[in-house]
Amino acid sequence: MEKSAESCFSVKSTRYVDVKSTISYIYRNEGLMAFTKGVLPRLSINIPSTALSWGTYELVKSFLTPKKD
Repeated sequence: MEKSAESCFSVKSTRYVDVKSTISYIYRNEGLMAFTKGVLPRLSINIPSTALSWGTYELVKSFLTPKKD
């Protein structure tokens, strides 16, 4: 028996209603440290990526700007 497309893509209700209730729910159930989970892995990706972007920008800018003598 085949499932209809409607039954495959149903939207589930969520316990989060707004930002304030979400923050208080996370704080009550997981504590203050829950807000810092994943910071180190994210920084270990973002810092080198940002450094490469700025370095590339500065290098290209130095090739495109006229030199003053």
